[in-house]
Amino acid sequence: MYQEQQKPVVLVVDDQATMRFFANQVLTHAGFNVLEANNGSKALAAFTAKRPDFVLLDVIMPEMDGFAACKAIRTLPDGAHVPVLMMTSQGDEHAIKRAYDAGATDFIDKPISRIVLPHRVRYMLHAKQTADRLRASESHLVAAQQLAKLGSWQWQASSNIAHCSDVCCQILGLPTAQIKGNYCELFRN
Repeated sequence: MYQEQQKPVVLVVDDQATMRFFANQVLTHAGFNVLEANNGSKALAAFTAKRPDFVLLDVIMPEMDGFAACKAIRTLPDGAHVPVLMMTSQGDEHAIKRAYDAGATDFIDKPISRIVLPHRVRYMLHAKQTADRLRASESHLVAAQQLAKLGSWQWQASSNIAHCSDVCCQILGLPTAQIKGNYCELFRN
């Protein structure tokens, strides 16, 4: 996956060769390594084999459309958090909604600007790195809390819901990690 010292790998998926060529040229010039696929099925095979850092995915393709491909990518190892930017026709709100429902990170209207595309890819990769670091930090915190037999809880006043770590629930003898009701009830048993 993406590391600072390596060029990020972008998988460009479109059934139109001219669009793949355009995206390849723009992204290569911007410092990315580019893989190509001409339909959703080939995109899944390329994703599984190469584990790209980013997917640029057209919505309308033969064999497997972009919506189905995006849903399938989200189920693959390393696919849950990879940025997927779906290409839609300008102003196609139905396709945009379907893209988000399929698990897309964002969308971009066609025709795509050669100036906007590399910036959008870089920004989305940066956001993914930040989210990856947050997930790693949370994982370390959970491990440290378990090791130290410490727990944590957080009460949201607006919803009156307390979120408890698994260790906190174990310490307090609570059956669930989310307790609804007055936060003082956490300590009544």
